[in-house]
Amino acid sequence: GLKLAHVYYKLIDCFIRTGAKGRNSTYFKTFMKVIANKKENSNYPLHHYDDILLRFYEYYHRVLIKNDNELNNLTLFIYQHLEGEGSQSLYFFLSYFCLNKNDQQAIDYALTCLNSRNYADGTSYNFSLCKNTIRATIRCNLWHEYDKWMDILESAVGGDNPELLQLREQGECAINKALARHEHPINPTNVTPITLDSVKTEELLILLSIIDGCGGDWGIVAKEELLRYTFPSKEIANKQLINLLTQHILKISVSDFSSLKDDDLYNFDAFINLCRFHLNIIGISDTKTISLKVLQEEVLKREDIKDSIIN
Repeated sequence: GLKLAHVYYKLIDCFIRTGAKGRNSTYFKTFMKVIANKKENSNYPLHHYDDILLRFYEYYHRVLIKNDNELNNLTLFIYQHLEGEGSQSLYFFLSYFCLNKNDQQAIDYALTCLNSRNYADGTSYNFSLCKNTIRATIRCNLWHEYDKWMDILESAVGGDNPELLQLREQGECAINKALARHEHPINPTNVTPITLDSVKTEELLILLSIIDGCGGDWGIVAKEELLRYTFPSKEIANKQLINLLTQHILKISVSDFSSLKDDDLYNFDAFINLCRFHLNIIGISDTKTISLKVLQEEVLKREDIKDSIIN
């Protein structure tokens, strides 16, 4: 039997049953040391200890269920000393301790958990596993995985389960937000560089004014205190910048766009105060000195320069 499989296993069981639970952490640490030493000096095949370790974990991880640090340490120890596959409980807690820190890894462990052996008698963590993993897929915007885990949960609890319905509502809300962000007219992932000859002369003149007033060694810092020296009002400045962005003459970085809150996606004040603008014209450097020179030369070549200035 399992209690005879390892002497120290039986010893811990004796300590716990006699009420000395305050020292459980010490017992487990000693067990881990004994196992590590015994494996190193054993003549048995390395996988000989897998069943001992997994049954030990199945029974005793519940003793540490309220002590995250110790349970995490035990979980990692068992996982690192296995030669073969783990158990459902082991992979559940491997996934659990990755949540919010490495959600992709948590999702990977969760998938492995579903296909692993269950050492528990008639119980499992599958309901909690599904809920945790669904929330992780929402945080990661992994909608294919989200659908798969929602199907798994629905098949287990039924389509009218309150927690399933709540998760579906959270998922639909997150999907709508993700779509709104993806389809935003100035999302840089949808912006491709344009040619200089495709930019209207009137837009080039506006761009030159902005670069002259707000340009730098890398991009354009279009803050209100700088724009007021270029445009007569904040409203006009906003209108011109929005036009240059929607025409893809200017763009913002992926990191700046990602940092914008959902509520600020159509609040242009947030763009001005938080984002750096970059030239999106093929062959034009994103530095003030060089771009001004090249763009000024281009404007002077344009036949409609007088009409554009008047307009």
